[in-house]
Amino acid sequence: MPNSEGHRSTTTLEPSRIRVIQQRLENNFYNEAPASERIAVGVLADLRHLDESSAAFPH
Repeated sequence: MPNSEGHRSTTTLEPSRIRVIQQRLENNFYNEAPASERIAVGVLADLRHLDESSAAFPH
């Protein structure tokens, strides 16, 4: 929600924190999915593959 008085709040960051953020932006850190999400996607894909493979064989 915009500030009705037109004031803009600012937050100060330590220089070391700014450097970390800049490095992450340069390395596309924020564009990559977290490792846990990549692992979960891989596990789900493997489970689907197993389900499809087992459906091809009679029980």
